[in-house]
Amino acid sequence: MLVIAGGIIPEEDVSEMKKLGIKKIFGPGTTTEAIVQFVNENVPKRT
Repeated sequence: MLVIAGGIIPEEDVSEMKKLGIKKIFGPGTTTEAIVQFVNENVPKRT
């Protein structure tokens, strides 16, 4: 399962969140296109 997060995340929390399994954290201003691209590259295609 791909778990992502976004928003205003304090820098000191990022490493702990990644240890807990958050694959990617998107900060404010991240484009929808960038998020979609990340998801497309990291979720296996169904057949």
